[in-house]
Formats: sequence, C-alpha cells, structure tokens
Amino acid sequence: MREITHVAYADESNYNAKQGTYPAIALISLPLSEAQRIKTDLNALLQDSEVNEFKWKKMGSAKYRFAAEKMIRYMIEEAQRETLRIDVLTWDLTDERHDIPQLDKIANLQRMYYQLFKHIMKVRWPNDCCWHLFPDQQTALDWNEVHYYLGTVSTTLKIESTLDTPLRLALQNDFFIENITEQDSSQELLVQVADLFAGMGSYSRTSYDAYEAWINPMPLFGSQREMSNADQERCKVIEVFDNLCKKHRLGVSLKSNRGLMTYDPNNPINFWWYVPQHAEDKAPSKSDN
Repeated sequence: MREITHVAYADESNYNAKQGTYPAIALISLPLSEAQRIKTDLNALLQDSEVNEFKWKKMGSAKYRFAAEKMIRYMIEEAQRETLRIDVLTWDLTDERHDIPQLDKIANLQRMYYQLFKHIMKVRWPNDCCWHLFPDQQTALDWNEVHYYLGTVSTTLKIESTLDTPLRLALQNDFFIENITEQDSSQELLVQVADLFAGMGSYSRTSYDAYEAWINPMPLFGSQREMSNADQERCKVIEVFDNLCKKHRLGVSLKSNRGLMTYDPNNPINFWWYVPQHAEDKAPSKSDN
C-alpha cells in the first residue's frame, strides 16, 4: 500500500436533468497535509452561519447565501495560496455528443467523472501523487470500474536520452489511486464545497438568462421580483463570485460566454466546458446495454 499524499472531493449537479440544463461535476483537490486545517476552517464558517449542512438546492434564504459567500471567499484565498484546486466540468445536453436517442445519463455521468479525475490528476498535479478520492454517495455509479479505467491511464511512455546513452523507453508514473470512497455529504465539508461549485457551474449556464434579467432589470418587461427566492439568492451568490474573480484576476469569465468559464485551465479555479473530442466521441445510450 502506498502512502496517500493527496485527496480529492467531488459532487455533481443536475446530471439527470431535462434538455436545456447543463450538468456539472466539481472536484476539490489538495495535498493531504492541508485537508484537516481547511476542513476545520470551513466547519467554523458554517457554524458561524448556523448551517449544519450546505446544499446548493437549499439555497432559498439569506442564511444559506451568507454561508455560500463565506465559503467562496475562503476557497478563493486558499486557491490563490495554491494549497488547492477547484475544477468544475460542465457539459451541454444538446451538443452532438449528448443529443442521441435514449441517452444513458448515469453511464454518461460516470464517464464525465472519469474525464475530470484523469485530467486533473494527470495534468494539473505533479507526477507520482498518490490519491484518495471521495465522491458524494451515488449508488448508481460503479466506482470500481472508474478506478480500473483510471489505472489504465496512470502511466505515460517516455523516450529518454542523454549525450552518453542511447534512446530508451521508460514508463512515467503520472499518478496512483489508492482508494475511491463514497462519502455522505452531511459528514464531509469538502464534498459540500464541491456541491456549491458544481451548483454554480450548472446554474450559471442553465439560468444565465435569469441572471442577466436579475442584474439588469427592465421594469417594462418585469423585474427580479417575479423570480423565486431561490433564484434571487443564487444570482446574488453568482454575482459575488464573479466580482471576486475579477478583483483577484482569476481568469474566470461569466458574461462573455453566458456562464462561468476559465480560459486557462492551469488556473487554480477552472470552469471547464466539455466539448466532443472527435467524431466518435458519443455519450452512452441505454440501447448499448
């Protein structure tokens, strides 16, 4: 058994939603040595807000909004210190990959988890990190299968040479996965943070029209008073996050693409829009089974 050096916490939003919705997965990744300190700090923030468990879907009151804003400010500070990464993958259910008969949303979610885990561990962290992954409980997913397929892409064949030696092939260990353990979000603060960022990623694309109407109300055509409390509170959180990203020059765009998106994936807060990689990149169909 290898010694675990890094941990990652994940949750999803709206994966099983109807057309017109943009599902999302958020992954919070960090060195194991930083995890307990950050959890302790987050616990204090939630206790101060009198929130026992944060969930994006509960966002319908100022209490939850204040808790969300505190967590956002804290996580931005930590990301700027490079103690952690926040990566959010969203996808379009109407693109050529997903617009297929009998889309299998569960199987597709599993593939998206695989894509996100693989990319972050292989590209965004140093080689040889040993990971323990903590996704939110999702009984329909086969995490053993995810673990297996991640293992098949955890090494890279390199060509090595020096002035004194001929060319030779060598295997580079990009990452190791020791465990994948589902977590009850009520017991894991960083899964709750992943829920917050997945919710923002999905909502910012799915409901950008509502956000735009809220931030630039036109009285002749209605106003934000017609919006639900949940939509108003979520719009306020998105606005706070957008302003903080601009203030700290984090490279996260909102207005330009009508949804949260990061142009440089090296940035520590990365909103990644999945696009089909090639003509054969198709989502799984229930008819495949």
